[in-house]
Amino acid sequence: DLVENIQSGISVLAEKAQRPRFFSDRALKQLESLAKKLNHEMQVLRLGSETHVVSITKDIARNIDEIIGPRFESYGSIEGCLDGANIHKDPYFHIYTALNDRSIKCNVDKKMMQRMLDCLGQRVYVYGLIQSRNDGERVSILVQEIEALPSEDELPTIQEMIGILAEGNN
Repeated sequence: DLVENIQSGISVLAEKAQRPRFFSDRALKQLESLAKKLNHEMQVLRLGSETHVVSITKDIARNIDEIIGPRFESYGSIEGCLDGANIHKDPYFHIYTALNDRSIKCNVDKKMMQRMLDCLGQRVYVYGLIQSRNDGERVSILVQEIEALPSEDELPTIQEMIGILAEGNN
């Protein structure tokens, strides 16, 4: 049942950095956020039912970070739709890639804020330092360059591309 799956998943995370069955990245991030709110006054949060009690501690946040946090850095590019710009303090936006429709956090410095806002809602190419997890999933990028790409309806159709190639053979 659902409650048992949640309780056993939290128990696993309290012991080791292993993704529990049925725990998505989003669920792990929410649990990590809850665990990070613990402080000197409240060091443990106990959740439970009549049969089982689990404890949420800072150890859970560390183990979750090990599972979903970035581990590798490399320079590269990402294409997708620029969405969700934030200009408060440390500006960032998200890109949703066409390959898997996942969100990738894109951090920018203040001098790129206007460029970020100009491209809001558009397909873009960004280049910079990419942070990835052990499994290769891209987590974030420190953006050095943003370039707007043509929208999907501005791209040539297959028939138009065949026509362009055929003209080149004459």
